[in-house]
Amino acid sequence: DPEGIYKEVKEHLHIATCGDNIQSVMTVFRPRKQDETWGLRFWSSQFVRYAGYQLDPLISHKDANEDGILGDPANVEFTKYLIKNKLWSPPRKMSAFDLLPLVLKIPGRDKPFVYSLPDQYIQEVSIEHPDYPGIKNLGLKWAAVPAISNFNMNLGGINYNCCPFNGWFVSIEIVRNLMERYKIQDRWIEAMELRPTEKRMIEMRVQHEVQVAVLHSFDKAGFSIVDPCTVGKSFLVHCKRERIAGRECPGQWSWIGGLVGPTNVTWHQEMRDFYVAPQYEYASEPWKVIDIGDDEIYSDTMTTSGSMISSQERISDASIITELSTKLPTVLILFGSQTGTAEGAASKLCRALRMLKPMLMSLNDAAGLEIVKQRKITHIFAICSTFNRGEFPANASIFEKTPIVDGILSETNVAVLAVGSRSYADFCAAGVRLNGTLARAGAKQFMTITKVDDAAGSAGPINEWVKLVKRLLVIPLRLSQCVGTSWEETVSTFSLEWLDAPLPRETHNRATTKIDIERNGMSRFNWAKEESFLCVGNEELMESSDPNRSTRKVTFEIPECTSYETGDHLAVQPLNCLAMVARFVRCFEHELNGCNGATANSTDARGDDLLWKKMDIPLQIMEDQGDGSCFPAMGLSFKCPSTLSDILQSGVDLSFHESMLEEFSRLMITKGFDTNDKSIANIVDIGNEGVGERRQCCDLFAKILDEKTENKAQKNDAMQQFLSLYPTVVDFLEAHQSYLKTLKMRKGTSSTLSLVDLLLILPRLRERYYSISSSPNIDPRSVSITVGLVSFLTPAGKPRRGVCSSYLGSLVESEHRAKASIRTSNFRGPSSVDSSVIMVGPGTGIAPMFGFLQDRALAMKKREGEIETRELDVEGKDGEDGDDVVVSPLQCHLFSGCRSLHERIYGKEVDAWVKKGVVKNHLALSRSPDTPKRYVQDLMKGIETNDHRRKNSSHKERQTQQNDGEHFVASILLQNDSYYYVCGDARVANECYEVCISLLRRYGKMSRVGAVQHIQKMRAANRWQHDLWGTFNGFFQETILTTKVPERSAKAWLMSFQ
Repeated sequence: DPEGIYKEVKEHLHIATCGDNIQSVMTVFRPRKQDETWGLRFWSSQFVRYAGYQLDPLISHKDANEDGILGDPANVEFTKYLIKNKLWSPPRKMSAFDLLPLVLKIPGRDKPFVYSLPDQYIQEVSIEHPDYPGIKNLGLKWAAVPAISNFNMNLGGINYNCCPFNGWFVSIEIVRNLMERYKIQDRWIEAMELRPTEKRMIEMRVQHEVQVAVLHSFDKAGFSIVDPCTVGKSFLVHCKRERIAGRECPGQWSWIGGLVGPTNVTWHQEMRDFYVAPQYEYASEPWKVIDIGDDEIYSDTMTTSGSMISSQERISDASIITELSTKLPTVLILFGSQTGTAEGAASKLCRALRMLKPMLMSLNDAAGLEIVKQRKITHIFAICSTFNRGEFPANASIFEKTPIVDGILSETNVAVLAVGSRSYADFCAAGVRLNGTLARAGAKQFMTITKVDDAAGSAGPINEWVKLVKRLLVIPLRLSQCVGTSWEETVSTFSLEWLDAPLPRETHNRATTKIDIERNGMSRFNWAKEESFLCVGNEELMESSDPNRSTRKVTFEIPECTSYETGDHLAVQPLNCLAMVARFVRCFEHELNGCNGATANSTDARGDDLLWKKMDIPLQIMEDQGDGSCFPAMGLSFKCPSTLSDILQSGVDLSFHESMLEEFSRLMITKGFDTNDKSIANIVDIGNEGVGERRQCCDLFAKILDEKTENKAQKNDAMQQFLSLYPTVVDFLEAHQSYLKTLKMRKGTSSTLSLVDLLLILPRLRERYYSISSSPNIDPRSVSITVGLVSFLTPAGKPRRGVCSSYLGSLVESEHRAKASIRTSNFRGPSSVDSSVIMVGPGTGIAPMFGFLQDRALAMKKREGEIETRELDVEGKDGEDGDDVVVSPLQCHLFSGCRSLHERIYGKEVDAWVKKGVVKNHLALSRSPDTPKRYVQDLMKGIETNDHRRKNSSHKERQTQQNDGEHFVASILLQNDSYYYVCGDARVANECYEVCISLLRRYGKMSRVGAVQHIQKMRAANRWQHDLWGTFNGFFQETILTTKVPERSAKAWLMSFQ
């Protein structure tokens, strides 16, 4: 409604100037729609602007500048456009400060609306000088409120290009406008009666006096204004605060630091201007490219009451036809995922856009993007994670290498979600490259690229991105015109459809030789031979008496067409254990026995037999959109059609994860999980049983769904508490089984939790990565991994077992097969045995080191002649003088750790290599009753001497012993060809990193910055490598640690302004 918008403009100006001081005001109108070129726009750059007239050279005017322009030169073109198109007529007696009208253009209308603001909404300040009365006679003035109206505000891809805002002026802005555009210098000099004795100095004097006059005039008129020195100090304080927060503040020095020269505190502030999202953006001027034409009829009527100047508008017939012919977009969702986060996000987006029936596939499946032409794709949403050092994931690597035809995406809108971790230097590198690839193929940008930091938690940002895409793409009004119903009115329902026909062999993974039948009657899932590795070894490595502690060496036979290198990873697709699956099925026993199906209805199947037979019947999940259309559901985390047994064993993850808790909480609330339903609580068979636990769950659900920023910590605590109470979905279902069954009997199956509800939100059972602990140089046809079986109690006392480690531990040698594949890694051993090496591998972190040591032993064995084992020879003083240290060129040190000698793994092999001089082992025992507690980081510091020697030596001797230990680690790190490897828990890696930093500072005479740079150079040369689980933040933390001193100085400096 143009009149409504105009009313808001007047209200904006009223609020901005109604008090003693100017108020900062922003009025935000609707954002630009995706199918609009310009959207709702003010053609006026500000609410109050002055006309500019290019006078005929033969006509002179006392207020015209030297270029023959009367008024504001910045508005000459716009003034000419308005007059030419009969949108506005200048007054008969033109002046230098004629107010331009407000021009508004609404999409779908042929012509713009033109309004003349009433006098009571226009506040102007006449310029006068406190010491020179003649200045007032110049007739200079300026608007009191700088209300900008032609900027675009980009918020996460939503463009608000009609969002006028105002603050207040900095005096130098008006001074520059009057001097640079109106060129008042000569008239000002005459009014002040100054002698132009020296031009350069007189211009500086004039600038100063104009500034004095502007400040005096605004103060006298009672309007807010700030001088450049004050605003410079404020800006500098802002910059310091941003620096303390770890951010850099963009700025244009010419507008800030160069306002009045060295007297401004920001004169010496180095600045660079760069784009930070979200922010205001300069927008193009539509009137420069739109020619209205002379055939339109306009009213020349102008009133001071603010009436509309242009004639009555009409909606374009062409616009109506275009809107009614709008088609549903054809959506393609692509993902590149290594651990499953990106794939899970893609599935979630697919479910959110299910009304549009999107296609979902990996980037490899869409390599070359020929599908865009074949299916006439209008929108592509790509979600890509970054693997290793900025590389594409395995299911996106083919896409990266496949050439794409230029211009193939010229008619396609694209948005990219990049997932990565800021702990690594190549944050979201793969997603950024993907975005560039799609742009070079001619894609239109539907949304700016969004980067998600997985280390800080990706669930929340991914959910917000999905909501944003849905909001931008699915416009209810447009969809109503196309499909005859609105988005809100469409409620999809899902159901299980049991199939009579058996599944094809390739989609039904069952072993052809042997099927294990457990006591529950279910057949064990076994991978087909062509997609799996045969387990040829599964041996226990520990001698621990604790049954919950186990580490196993699992060996697989690999096909002849498969090869690997030492240091690579083995990706294993786990299976849920049959006991867990059986417990899950029992929770839906009533529903499954009540389902219809050809086999299920057979009269000879009763009780459990009926239930377990149902598990092997193929099923399809169908979606009914409520409008009579029913089709297979999209965006599922598992293959469909499939059998329920296959889905529960190999398709879905039955464990709870933070990323799914919001969706699960929302599902339970919508399905009637409540403690206030008296019709349920009073039922005899459940009484008050479990009410307290249900109430606790409801409280946790409410906190998990709380979107308020200030409650983020409370939300995270609620998630952790829920995961502690219910490690798996089965634990939750069993805890509330009686309540859910009663709820279903009372309210019906359609409004309560069902099997299909859970199948829709359960995440895919993701493959796990293990460091390979063998070398192909020993046996190229076998690959081994070291698996620590995960088994522990949660803080709430609930048992939890690792899905993949338990699965691998249960594999039977020469009988079971596992779906596995080799994943290339950059974790590579030294190029030569002559290089000094430090290997840090506590616990199962020794796994890849074991392969490196196999290669090292083999290389040393093949050397000509006998390799002499050189003992460690370290010379130097025990102080901090940093004398040069002589180190033997053949040093390989392994820092390993375990709780006690009974839990030591690969001990015999390592001891044999120690005897042969292949490696020197430093073993840390953290819970041995006979030795003090030590970790690998302690040994790296040098705390490795014999206990008896330490007890019987003086303090100085102990210090010398410790320094000797520290010397050899520091000396190896300082060599130009040395290598450092660490594998295991990221927390240990971070502590070892700090030890290395301290040693380099102490013995390498380096500052912390120098030590960090030294390690970064090693990393760049692939001489510092880590293979970790968890988040390694060593390099990332340096951005904070190295700014501590400047921050303290900045805080002290800031106190001077308080």
